[in-house]
Amino acid sequence: YLYDGELCADAVTYSGVSAAMTFGSYPDGSMSVRHLLYPATPGAANRSERPATRVVINEFMAQNDLFTNPLTGEKDDWFELYNDGTDSVSLEGWVVTDTLKSDNPPVPNTKKSKALTIPAGVTLKPGEAIRIWTGADNATALAFDRDNLQAPFGLNKSAAQICLFTPTLELADRIQYSTEQSGTASL
Repeated sequence: YLYDGELCADAVTYSGVSAAMTFGSYPDGSMSVRHLLYPATPGAANRSERPATRVVINEFMAQNDLFTNPLTGEKDDWFELYNDGTDSVSLEGWVVTDTLKSDNPPVPNTKKSKALTIPAGVTLKPGEAIRIWTGADNATALAFDRDNLQAPFGLNKSAAQICLFTPTLELADRIQYSTEQSGTASL
């Protein structure tokens, strides 16, 4: 928080900043356009280039009534991972969950009932996205389908989080929401 006398002149809320990245204004001084920046540029003008490897949670639908999960035949909730980097990324060993063992530092609950560890054979090319379905009662028993991965947790329509961790369990991205979702994709 930046205070000007008694008033808050500016404030920033952020999460999911990984090594070699910063969060800030681009262009410099803009108070309304803030996002992850790469590379870090302390003492110089901010730059906004795409890193070689950057996978993010791009979109989610926590009260899905539009799209049918092809493996369950149900309108399960879902979220999307997107490769915003310049290189292809193998997602083998990446973890998605809605439950943390610890918030500071973020540590995922990796129990099979709480998280999906992405199996071998899932790679995202630059600019490519993949949808991960949530909430299926039998998610771990469903057949592997690279284009229709199944997470064993559901998304709450009024408040929840989705966390993405690298294979070394470093937080790559985290979305927290507290407004009610109803039939529209968010983010």
